[in-house]
Amino acid sequence: MAEPLANPGGLAGTGVSDPGAPIHFQLIDAAPVAFHGLAESADPGQSGAGMPYPVVGIVGLLTAIATHAVLVKTSESHERSKQENAAEAVLDPFRAGLTDVSLRTLLNSPATSGPVQRAFEILPDAEVTSPAWRLELSPTFLMSKDQRVLILEAQVKAQRQPDREGSSPYANVIRVISAPREDIATDTTATPEQVRHLIDDSSALLVQALEMLSRSLRDAEHPAQGARLEERTVRYKEGVKQRFERGVVLAESCDRVELRTLRGWLMSVPRQSPPTQADCTPH
Repeated sequence: MAEPLANPGGLAGTGVSDPGAPIHFQLIDAAPVAFHGLAESADPGQSGAGMPYPVVGIVGLLTAIATHAVLVKTSESHERSKQENAAEAVLDPFRAGLTDVSLRTLLNSPATSGPVQRAFEILPDAEVTSPAWRLELSPTFLMSKDQRVLILEAQVKAQRQPDREGSSPYANVIRVISAPREDIATDTTATPEQVRHLIDDSSALLVQALEMLSRSLRDAEHPAQGARLEERTVRYKEGVKQRFERGVVLAESCDRVELRTLRGWLMSVPRQSPPTQADCTPH
């Protein structure tokens, strides 16, 4: 799990001149796009390192406790390593088709194009407009063992350009969880169509993350007057698993809920239950 960066949401003195206009990002292509298997968490109550030996006196007890702690830590580390190695195998059918995937590949995917007005625009490398944001983006995509869930965890850092006195970078973690995926690779090598679907799904998650980032930057500069944000526990599905996260709900739509978690992260999750008519409101 990625750790949050410093100063989430800190934007003193920065600005978006027109709250209705797309935010311009200058992308820094420093970090590669990483794909990994999603390791299932081990049951903390089943470490397998018990304390079957007798202890004598306080010194013996303290020695036994210290020995037990080392054994538990070693056992948990070994189990975690086994789980991570097993999790990576889920991507084996796709690896040949993912070697050249970059941020530009994902952002230029046909799956991200269309008539929908985006909250952001990625500027060409040679183009500079004012205002703009220099964006450092480190994305990691995690695929579940059954291939039905794709999760994006992205560390982001955005710096207003040109710098203004008193400005500070925005830094945060954005987590986007896919709805259940349908195209599952059952052979040792995924078909070109299955690889394309995985890239398209990754692109869609990345766009959602950048949409959330753009709204966060805009809202920090143009806070809604009298707006009351609701904090609640959001339950959602991660494939067949039930999960929950507590935080401030930022937006809801027919199929997704966006929130700012208690850690300050931005998160987008699929709805657990079928939406009602009231749920189907625009952001």
